[in-house]
Amino acid sequence: MRYIGIEIECIVNSVMELTDELMNNKLKYLYVGIRHKHKLVNGIKLIKDYSIKAGSKEGIEINTPIFNDKSEKFNFEHLNKLCKVLNQINTSVNESCSLHLHINSKKLNENDKENIFTFFKNNEKFILEIYYDIQGKKDTLNDNLSNYTLIDLQNNDIPRKVNLNINKAFENYRTIEFRCMCSTINYEEIKQLIIFTLNCFEFGLKYNNYVFKSKEELLKCIEGYYLSYEEQDEEYKNIKAVEIISFEQLENVQTRILEIKKEIYSIRKTSKDFNRIYELKKELRSLEIYNKISF
Repeated sequence: MRYIGIEIECIVNSVMELTDELMNNKLKYLYVGIRHKHKLVNGIKLIKDYSIKAGSKEGIEINTPIFNDKSEKFNFEHLNKLCKVLNQINTSVNESCSLHLHINSKKLNENDKENIFTFFKNNEKFILEIYYDIQGKKDTLNDNLSNYTLIDLQNNDIPRKVNLNINKAFENYRTIEFRCMCSTINYEEIKQLIIFTLNCFEFGLKYNNYVFKSKEELLKCIEGYYLSYEEQDEEYKNIKAVEIISFEQLENVQTRILEIKKEIYSIRKTSKDFNRIYELKKELRSLEIYNKISF
């Protein structure tokens, strides 16, 4: 199970206006000022942020509750509700604001952390290009990971303000923090960023040394490593519209599932043809859903 947390840096007219609107929409929150920013809270955490260029208004960092991928529908509904509140009170962002995504790493060992570091560093150029494609702008507040080495990671010599914050985030929260996104209060944009980042995270754990030749290849290969429950629901809807398959057909489905799993295992051990793996995983996903529905 993956746990995630989102930090949205933004500018509000006043903290009081924000807290009033959160209460009106029944969103639980705690304003911790600046002294308890590492404190875990049950609900939305609001932190005063003096690094944001807010002029006569107030810079604030909004931390979402900790989400997990087993209750994703609720999580996205909560995030959507929060974004609606921020838009209602004319919240804004500028070039001094970032968006950060924390992914839980409690069960990750040192080797896993190094795998994520290596994968991100190897493919940083294309990952940043995809973030730009999603947002239409580029974050300039953090240093590139390509300026650091694995030895720097092992010696804890990488600062916090880099595109991928591993050491400091792990020390404070037991997470890995993706910092290379511009801040936004657009719900659909944040959702896209979350799913793409989770796909990168899961893929990087397994294939840390793989170097992509283009952002198109990267997108195609990582798709499905994190499959959202919303997408699963949509696939169930599509398949339920088809006639229930017979027991004879079901046997063929189960046989094919085994064949696909064996082929994927073989490819990973030998050629590492990720385009073929992508096609096989797509077929496997559909067959496994058929299998569940038929029972």
